[in-house]
Amino acid sequence: MEQEERHHPRLQLHPPSCSSHPAATRDLPIPRPPPKPPTNNIPIPPSPSPHLPITPTSSPSSKPTSPPPNLTPQSLIKFLRSNLRHHPLFAHHDFAVFNWASTLDAFRHDHDSFLWMSRSLAATHRFSDLRRLLSFVAANPCPCASGIFSCPKLEPLFRSAIDSYCRAGKMDHALSGFDTMKRLIDGKVNVGVYNTVLNGYVKARDMDKALKFYKRMWKERVKLDVCTFNILMNGYCKSEGFGKGKVEEGVRMAYEMIELGCGVSVATCEILVDGLCREVEKLCGENKVDRAVEMVEEVGGTPCLIACTTLVEGLRKSGRAERRQSFGEGDDECRLGS
Repeated sequence: MEQEERHHPRLQLHPPSCSSHPAATRDLPIPRPPPKPPTNNIPIPPSPSPHLPITPTSSPSSKPTSPPPNLTPQSLIKFLRSNLRHHPLFAHHDFAVFNWASTLDAFRHDHDSFLWMSRSLAATHRFSDLRRLLSFVAANPCPCASGIFSCPKLEPLFRSAIDSYCRAGKMDHALSGFDTMKRLIDGKVNVGVYNTVLNGYVKARDMDKALKFYKRMWKERVKLDVCTFNILMNGYCKSEGFGKGKVEEGVRMAYEMIELGCGVSVATCEILVDGLCREVEKLCGENKVDRAVEMVEEVGGTPCLIACTTLVEGLRKSGRAERRQSFGEGDDECRLGS
């Protein structure tokens, strides 16, 4: 055993020392120390946002907005009249509130809210909004309208809007509103609405369109009244139609009015006399006394006092004393009216 141990010594497992391999230690690089972590460039995490609890009032809902339980057309009108109508800053927002109410599922405008909004827009000259309102009325019938008959308050509603358009000289809008109303209402349109449009053309001094609309009234078998003829005769006088040889037209309308049973009103006489006197005065001022006399004779009847006085003065200045007696100078033949 001793011999075996002598020939086979024990293996000692010891790591080789560095001193035993000097060449290997010289070839190995010296490790560098790790860099120090920067202390000034560490990003600061953002502060957490405050927690906002979501409540049922702030969370979005898929359900439509619920209207106030007591919102009715009458309560809406009361709100607009008392809170917005005379407010210096918010008065022009009444139509926006009106449109907002239209979006509510459980709310419907009626003829009262339509009429109030129409008059408010017309009074403040918001004619573009007024036109949009009329289009909305045409597309959304009043609750009182049944499936067969329309709302009976549609004509007053449109008539108010048409009158405001005519006063502002917006005759295209007026005619468009008239045609829309005529399509919506039941039965025939009242002659007063026709007269409103006719008078609008006369006020705009557009006699060609006035006569065209007058012919439309005949075609649609409208029952004409005294106002219809007075409007046209007034248009002839104001547009100097008498001076353009339209005396016969004015007189013809007066006779036509009588034949239709309308009768000649005081306003009719005043219109004819006013136009006649102004034209006679104009002709006498231009030394066209003979034409002035012919005009008075064409009208027929006893000339009025103003026309007589004007003619007599014109004849006197022109030295036509023989014609002065035919107009009753100095007696009572000349009198107001015919």
